Amino acid sequence: MMKTLIFILFALAMTFNAGARAEPLVACKGADLMAELLRDKPDEFDAIMKEGRAEPNGKGLLWKITKDGTPPSYLFGTMHVTDARLLDLPQAVSSALDGATTVAVENTDVMDPAAIASEMSKLAHLMVFTDGSDLNTHLSKADQDILRQAAEVFQFSYDNLIPLKPWLVATMLALPRCETNRNRAGELFLDKAIVKRAAKNGVKAVGLETVGEQFNAMASLPMASQLVFLTSSARHAAQAEDFLETMIVLYLNRETGAIAAMSNHFGVDSAAAKDAYLAFREGLVDKRNLTMVKRATPILEKGGAFIAVGALHLIGEKGLVELFRAAGYEVSAAW
Repeated sequence: MMKTLIFILFALAMTFNAGARAEPLVACKGADLMAELLRDKPDEFDAIMKEGRAEPNGKGLLWKITKDGTPPSYLFGTMHVTDARLLDLPQAVSSALDGATTVAVENTDVMDPAAIASEMSKLAHLMVFTDGSDLNTHLSKADQDILRQAAEVFQFSYDNLIPLKPWLVATMLALPRCETNRNRAGELFLDKAIVKRAAKNGVKAVGLETVGEQFNAMASLPMASQLVFLTSSARHAAQAEDFLETMIVLYLNRETGAIAAMSNHFGVDSAAAKDAYLAFREGLVDKRNLTMVKRATPILEKGGAFIAVGALHLIGEKGLVELFRAAGYEVSAAW
Protein backbone atom coordinates (compact mmCIF):
# COMPACT_ATOMS: atom_id res chain seq x y z
CA MET A 1 0.00 0.00 0.00
CA MET A 2 1.06 3.56 -0.49
CA LYS A 3 3.40 4.63 2.30
CA THR A 4 2.29 8.20 1.80
CA LEU A 5 -0.58 7.15 4.02
CA ILE A 6 1.84 5.75 6.56
CA PHE A 7 3.40 9.22 6.69
CA ILE A 8 -0.01 10.79 7.16
CA LEU A 9 -0.81 8.35 9.95
CA PHE A 10 2.34 8.95 11.99
CA ALA A 11 0.46 11.48 14.11
CA LEU A 12 -2.33 9.01 14.81
CA ALA A 13 0.15 6.27 15.61
CA MET A 14 1.91 8.59 18.05
CA THR A 15 -1.46 9.41 19.58
CA PHE A 16 -2.45 5.79 20.02
CA ASN A 17 0.87 4.84 21.61
CA ALA A 18 1.34 7.95 23.73
CA GLY A 19 0.20 6.40 27.00
CA ALA A 20 1.57 2.89 26.50
CA ARG A 21 4.08 1.16 28.74
CA ALA A 22 7.70 1.92 27.90
CA GLU A 23 9.96 -0.86 26.60
CA PRO A 24 13.74 -1.01 26.09
CA LEU A 25 14.82 1.26 23.26
CA VAL A 26 16.21 -0.29 20.09
CA ALA A 27 17.67 1.88 17.34
CA CYS A 28 15.93 1.78 13.97
CA LYS A 29 18.18 0.33 11.27
CA GLY A 30 16.23 0.85 8.08
CA ALA A 31 17.77 1.21 4.64
CA ASP A 32 17.18 4.16 2.32
CA LEU A 33 15.21 2.59 -0.52
CA MET A 34 15.74 5.60 -2.75
CA ALA A 35 19.52 5.31 -2.40
CA GLU A 36 19.25 1.68 -3.43
CA LEU A 37 17.07 2.68 -6.37
CA LEU A 38 19.59 5.33 -7.47
CA ARG A 39 22.31 2.70 -7.41
CA ASP A 40 20.40 -0.09 -9.14
CA LYS A 41 17.75 1.68 -11.25
CA PRO A 42 18.75 5.33 -11.76
CA ASP A 43 16.07 5.92 -14.42
CA GLU A 44 13.34 4.97 -11.94
CA PHE A 45 14.96 7.19 -9.29
CA ASP A 46 14.98 10.14 -11.71
CA ALA A 47 11.33 9.53 -12.63
CA ILE A 48 10.27 9.56 -8.97
CA MET A 49 12.16 12.77 -8.24
CA LYS A 50 10.73 14.43 -11.35
CA GLU A 51 7.20 13.43 -10.36
CA GLY A 52 7.73 14.69 -6.82
CA ARG A 53 9.02 18.07 -7.92
CA ALA A 54 6.07 18.43 -10.29
CA GLU A 55 3.75 18.30 -7.28
CA PRO A 56 2.64 21.88 -6.48
CA ASN A 57 4.81 23.17 -3.63
CA GLY A 58 6.51 19.78 -3.44
CA LYS A 59 9.94 21.20 -2.62
CA GLY A 60 10.46 23.02 0.68
CA LEU A 61 9.30 22.82 4.28
CA LEU A 62 9.05 26.44 5.45
CA TRP A 63 6.71 28.97 3.85
CA LYS A 64 6.35 32.68 4.64
CA ILE A 65 2.78 34.02 4.81
CA THR A 66 2.01 37.74 4.52
CA LYS A 67 -1.06 39.92 3.99
CA ASP A 68 -2.07 43.57 4.42
CA GLY A 69 1.08 44.68 6.19
CA THR A 70 0.63 42.41 9.21
CA PRO A 71 3.77 40.81 10.67
CA PRO A 72 4.75 37.76 8.61
CA SER A 73 3.70 34.31 9.70
CA TYR A 74 5.27 30.97 8.80
CA LEU A 75 3.97 27.54 7.83
CA PHE A 76 6.29 24.63 8.59
CA GLY A 77 5.93 21.00 7.51
CA THR A 78 6.84 18.44 10.16
CA MET A 79 7.32 14.71 10.36
CA HIS A 80 5.80 13.09 13.42
CA VAL A 81 8.70 10.89 14.54
CA THR A 82 11.41 11.05 17.18
CA ASP A 83 14.49 10.73 14.97
CA ALA A 84 17.15 13.08 16.35
CA ARG A 85 18.04 14.31 12.86
CA LEU A 86 14.64 15.99 12.62
CA LEU A 87 15.11 17.91 15.86
CA ASP A 88 18.13 19.84 14.58
CA LEU A 89 16.17 22.74 13.11
CA PRO A 90 17.84 24.85 10.42
CA GLN A 91 18.43 28.51 11.19
CA ALA A 92 15.53 29.76 9.06
CA VAL A 93 13.05 27.55 10.94
CA SER A 94 14.55 28.36 14.34
CA SER A 95 14.33 32.09 13.69
CA ALA A 96 10.71 31.84 12.54
CA LEU A 97 9.75 29.78 15.60
CA ASP A 98 11.62 31.92 18.12
CA GLY A 99 10.12 35.09 16.67
CA ALA A 100 6.53 33.86 16.79
CA THR A 101 3.91 35.31 19.11
CA THR A 102 1.52 32.42 18.37
CA VAL A 103 2.39 28.78 17.72
CA ALA A 104 -0.12 26.28 16.33
CA VAL A 105 0.28 22.54 15.77
CA GLU A 106 -2.11 19.87 14.51
CA ASN A 107 -3.24 19.07 18.04
CA THR A 108 -1.86 19.57 21.52
CA ASP A 109 -3.53 16.52 23.08
CA VAL A 110 -0.64 14.25 22.14
CA MET A 111 1.61 16.19 24.51
CA ASP A 112 -0.38 14.87 27.49
CA PRO A 113 -0.76 11.07 27.96
CA ALA A 114 -3.55 11.61 30.50
CA ALA A 115 -5.51 13.69 28.01
CA ILE A 116 -5.02 11.00 25.38
CA ALA A 117 -6.26 8.26 27.72
CA SER A 118 -9.30 10.33 28.63
CA GLU A 119 -10.12 11.09 25.01
CA MET A 120 -9.67 7.49 23.89
CA SER A 121 -12.06 6.28 26.57
CA LYS A 122 -14.76 8.35 24.88
CA LEU A 123 -13.96 7.00 21.41
CA ALA A 124 -14.13 3.25 21.94
CA HIS A 125 -16.98 2.95 19.46
CA LEU A 126 -14.68 4.26 16.74
CA MET A 127 -11.94 1.78 17.54
CA VAL A 128 -13.75 -1.52 18.20
CA PHE A 129 -16.34 -3.41 16.17
CA THR A 130 -19.75 -3.13 17.84
CA ASP A 131 -21.87 -5.05 15.31
CA GLY A 132 -20.79 -8.55 16.31
CA SER A 133 -18.17 -8.81 13.56
CA ASP A 134 -14.40 -8.63 13.80
CA LEU A 135 -11.44 -8.46 11.43
CA ASN A 136 -11.71 -12.16 10.67
CA THR A 137 -15.24 -11.52 9.41
CA HIS A 138 -13.97 -9.00 6.89
CA LEU A 139 -10.65 -10.55 5.85
CA SER A 140 -10.06 -13.53 3.61
CA LYS A 141 -8.10 -16.45 5.00
CA ALA A 142 -5.08 -15.34 2.96
CA ASP A 143 -5.30 -11.81 4.35
CA GLN A 144 -5.72 -13.16 7.87
CA ASP A 145 -2.46 -15.05 7.40
CA ILE A 146 -0.74 -11.86 6.21
CA LEU A 147 -1.98 -10.00 9.28
CA ARG A 148 -0.80 -12.83 11.56
CA GLN A 149 2.67 -12.54 10.08
CA ALA A 150 2.65 -8.75 10.58
CA ALA A 151 1.52 -9.24 14.18
CA GLU A 152 4.53 -11.47 14.75
CA VAL A 153 6.87 -8.83 13.31
CA PHE A 154 5.44 -6.19 15.64
CA GLN A 155 5.07 -8.65 18.55
CA PHE A 156 1.34 -8.03 18.79
CA SER A 157 -1.17 -10.65 19.88
CA TYR A 158 -3.32 -11.49 16.85
CA ASP A 159 -6.28 -12.29 19.10
CA ASN A 160 -6.03 -8.81 20.61
CA LEU A 161 -6.04 -7.21 17.16
CA ILE A 162 -9.09 -8.82 15.60
CA PRO A 163 -11.74 -6.93 17.66
CA LEU A 164 -10.23 -3.62 16.44
CA LYS A 165 -11.35 -1.60 13.43
CA PRO A 166 -9.02 -1.91 10.43
CA TRP A 167 -8.05 1.78 10.48
CA LEU A 168 -6.76 1.40 14.02
CA VAL A 169 -4.74 -1.75 13.34
CA ALA A 170 -3.30 -0.10 10.22
CA THR A 171 -2.31 2.84 12.42
CA MET A 172 -0.61 0.50 14.88
CA LEU A 173 1.39 -0.91 11.96
CA ALA A 174 2.32 2.56 10.72
CA LEU A 175 5.43 2.90 12.84
CA PRO A 176 8.17 0.29 13.13
CA ARG A 177 8.57 -1.13 16.61
CA CYS A 178 11.82 0.77 17.19
CA GLU A 179 10.07 4.12 16.69
CA THR A 180 7.03 3.14 18.75
CA ASN A 181 9.28 2.22 21.67
CA ARG A 182 11.06 5.58 21.52
CA ASN A 183 7.72 7.33 21.63
CA ARG A 184 6.53 5.20 24.53
CA ALA A 185 9.72 6.03 26.42
CA GLY A 186 8.92 9.72 26.14
CA GLU A 187 11.45 10.67 23.47
CA LEU A 188 10.74 13.99 21.78
CA PHE A 189 9.15 13.99 18.36
CA LEU A 190 9.41 17.10 16.21
CA ASP A 191 5.96 18.56 16.91
CA LYS A 192 6.40 18.10 20.66
CA ALA A 193 9.86 19.68 20.49
CA ILE A 194 8.30 22.71 18.79
CA VAL A 195 5.68 23.01 21.52
CA LYS A 196 8.33 22.76 24.25
CA ARG A 197 10.51 25.36 22.57
CA ALA A 198 7.55 27.70 22.23
CA ALA A 199 6.79 27.28 25.93
CA LYS A 200 10.39 28.14 26.75
CA ASN A 201 9.87 31.32 24.74
CA GLY A 202 6.75 32.09 26.77
CA VAL A 203 4.32 31.10 24.00
CA LYS A 204 1.62 28.50 24.65
CA ALA A 205 0.84 26.38 21.60
CA VAL A 206 -2.70 25.92 20.33
CA GLY A 207 -4.12 23.01 18.37
CA LEU A 208 -5.87 23.19 15.00
CA GLU A 209 -7.64 19.87 15.60
CA THR A 210 -8.54 17.51 18.41
CA VAL A 211 -7.64 13.84 18.74
CA GLY A 212 -11.34 13.06 18.48
CA GLU A 213 -11.55 14.81 15.12
CA GLN A 214 -8.54 12.91 13.83
CA PHE A 215 -10.00 9.60 14.99
CA ASN A 216 -13.35 10.44 13.41
CA ALA A 217 -11.62 11.25 10.13
CA MET A 218 -10.09 7.79 10.10
CA ALA A 219 -13.15 5.92 11.30
CA SER A 220 -15.42 7.57 8.72
CA LEU A 221 -13.41 6.26 5.78
CA PRO A 222 -15.08 3.51 3.71
CA MET A 223 -14.61 0.06 5.21
CA ALA A 224 -13.30 -1.26 1.89
CA SER A 225 -10.57 1.38 1.86
CA GLN A 226 -9.68 0.66 5.48
CA LEU A 227 -9.31 -3.04 4.71
CA VAL A 228 -7.12 -2.45 1.64
CA PHE A 229 -4.92 -0.14 3.67
CA LEU A 230 -4.71 -2.65 6.51
CA THR A 231 -3.79 -5.64 4.37
CA SER A 232 -1.30 -3.64 2.32
CA SER A 233 0.34 -2.24 5.46
CA ALA A 234 0.50 -5.73 6.93
CA ARG A 235 2.06 -7.04 3.73
CA HIS A 236 4.87 -4.47 4.06
CA ALA A 237 5.38 -4.93 7.82
CA ALA A 238 8.88 -6.33 7.44
CA GLN A 239 9.89 -3.20 5.49
CA ALA A 240 8.55 -0.69 8.00
CA GLU A 241 11.99 0.50 9.10
CA ASP A 242 13.13 0.88 5.48
CA PHE A 243 10.12 3.02 4.57
CA LEU A 244 10.63 5.15 7.66
CA GLU A 245 14.30 5.77 6.85
CA THR A 246 13.48 6.55 3.22
CA MET A 247 10.87 9.12 4.19
CA ILE A 248 13.18 10.71 6.77
CA VAL A 249 15.95 11.15 4.18
CA LEU A 250 13.55 12.67 1.64
CA TYR A 251 12.13 14.94 4.33
CA LEU A 252 15.57 16.14 5.41
CA ASN A 253 16.23 17.00 1.76
CA ARG A 254 12.92 18.93 1.71
CA GLU A 255 11.61 16.65 -1.06
CA THR A 256 8.08 16.42 0.28
CA GLY A 257 6.54 15.79 -3.12
CA ALA A 258 8.97 12.95 -3.70
CA ILE A 259 7.66 11.21 -0.58
CA ALA A 260 4.29 10.86 -2.28
CA ALA A 261 5.87 9.82 -5.58
CA MET A 262 8.12 7.27 -3.86
CA SER A 263 5.12 5.85 -2.05
CA ASN A 264 3.27 5.36 -5.30
CA HIS A 265 6.28 3.67 -6.86
CA PHE A 266 6.73 1.15 -4.07
CA GLY A 267 3.14 0.64 -2.99
CA VAL A 268 0.25 1.39 -5.35
CA ASP A 269 0.10 -1.91 -7.18
CA SER A 270 -3.60 -2.41 -7.91
CA ALA A 271 -6.79 -0.57 -8.80
CA ALA A 272 -8.09 -1.21 -5.27
CA ALA A 273 -4.95 0.32 -3.78
CA LYS A 274 -5.32 3.38 -6.00
CA ASP A 275 -8.96 3.84 -4.99
CA ALA A 276 -8.05 3.44 -1.33
CA TYR A 277 -5.28 6.00 -1.70
CA LEU A 278 -7.68 8.53 -3.20
CA ALA A 279 -10.19 7.96 -0.39
CA PHE A 280 -7.55 8.31 2.28
CA ARG A 281 -6.02 11.40 0.76
CA GLU A 282 -9.41 13.08 0.54
CA GLY A 283 -10.41 12.13 4.08
CA LEU A 284 -7.10 12.46 5.90
CA VAL A 285 -5.51 15.34 4.03
CA ASP A 286 -7.85 17.38 1.83
CA LYS A 287 -10.81 17.64 4.21
CA ARG A 288 -8.59 18.22 7.22
CA ASN A 289 -6.76 20.94 5.30
CA LEU A 290 -10.03 22.88 5.03
CA THR A 291 -10.50 22.65 8.80
CA MET A 292 -6.92 23.74 9.41
CA VAL A 293 -7.29 26.76 7.15
CA LYS A 294 -10.51 27.81 8.87
CA ARG A 295 -8.95 27.60 12.33
CA ALA A 296 -5.63 29.09 11.30
CA THR A 297 -7.16 32.16 9.67
CA PRO A 298 -7.82 34.12 12.89
CA ILE A 299 -4.24 33.35 13.94
CA LEU A 300 -2.83 34.56 10.63
CA GLU A 301 -4.93 37.73 10.74
CA LYS A 302 -2.94 38.80 13.81
CA GLY A 303 0.38 37.96 12.18
CA GLY A 304 3.49 36.63 13.86
CA ALA A 305 2.31 33.01 13.81
CA PHE A 306 4.27 29.79 13.42
CA ILE A 307 2.06 26.95 12.19
CA ALA A 308 3.51 23.44 12.20
CA VAL A 309 1.63 20.53 10.61
CA GLY A 310 2.56 17.31 8.84
CA ALA A 311 4.50 18.12 5.68
CA LEU A 312 2.08 16.36 3.33
CA HIS A 313 -0.60 18.89 4.33
CA LEU A 314 1.43 21.54 2.51
CA ILE A 315 1.67 20.09 -0.98
CA GLY A 316 -0.68 19.72 -3.91
CA GLU A 317 -3.47 21.81 -5.40
CA LYS A 318 -5.55 21.22 -2.24
CA GLY A 319 -2.62 21.69 0.13
CA LEU A 320 -2.35 24.44 2.72
CA VAL A 321 0.05 26.56 0.67
CA GLU A 322 -2.44 26.81 -2.19
CA LEU A 323 -5.42 27.20 0.14
CA PHE A 324 -3.80 30.12 1.94
CA ARG A 325 -2.99 31.72 -1.40
CA ALA A 326 -6.61 31.28 -2.46
CA ALA A 327 -7.64 33.02 0.77
CA GLY A 328 -5.69 36.10 -0.25
CA TYR A 329 -2.34 35.55 1.45
CA GLU A 330 1.01 35.82 -0.23
CA VAL A 331 2.85 32.58 0.39
CA SER A 332 6.50 32.20 -0.59
CA ALA A 333 9.15 29.55 0.01
CA ALA A 334 11.42 30.42 2.96
CA TRP A 335 13.40 27.14 3.24
